[in-house]
Amino acid sequence: MYLCVSGSTPLTYSSMGLQDTRSERLEKLTQSKKDLASLESEINAYGDSNPAKVEEARRAAFLAKEAAYRWTGMRCIFFHSFLC
Repeated sequence: MYLCVSGSTPLTYSSMGLQDTRSERLEKLTQSKKDLASLESEINAYGDSNPAKVEEARRAAFLAKEAAYRWTGMRCIFFHSFLC
């Protein structure tokens, strides 16, 4: 395949340093995917120390505690109104 620039000689992919064939590019792609998978598994190994997950757990605990206070608070108010 040729690329033409006006007023100059046609350029080929090989003259531009693009000699990789499709199979070579596919091999590079599969190797990159393998590297990505290994890096993701390494990151997941440290999942308990992940700051985003730690903050999510803190937030969930805080919300659960608030919900418990709301529930017991409403319950105490409800029973208090009947007892008084």
